[in-house]
Amino acid sequence: MKMLRLLIILVFGIHFLFGNYAFYSKVRNTCSSYRLVVEQKDMRLTDEGFTLTMNSKRNNFERVMLIGFASVGKAMEHQRYLQGIGKIEQALIPASVTIIVNVPVTRDNLIVSASASTELIEKLSAGIIETSQFMQEIKDSIQTL
Repeated sequence: MKMLRLLIILVFGIHFLFGNYAFYSKVRNTCSSYRLVVEQKDMRLTDEGFTLTMNSKRNNFERVMLIGFASVGKAMEHQRYLQGIGKIEQALIPASVTIIVNVPVTRDNLIVSASASTELIEKLSAGIIETSQFMQEIKDSIQTL
């Protein structure tokens, strides 16, 4: 009986870990296609949502921020695909996403953050809304830290 419980916990744990790995991997791969380096330590998934910390090379934090949101959107699409083909039981879809961008404009980096809902990110990722409209939607959440 104990062996059966352990086996069930192990199976569900592996599916959950695979879901996390697939999500993080998709974010990392999408960002790297835009020449942005993101490592697993830059990503944090909690009960409140997903946070991605990125570095801007110049004062182009809007571009970096948009790529971050789009990469999370692609990861969510990938999660739904994996769920559809039975690779994972439940898609990893965070309730909200926060992107933090370190901008090297002064001796101390300027830190800019923005948050968006899952629904808005999925619209951006699917091309339903344009980037300018997306930025208009999240403008009230943008803040400097």
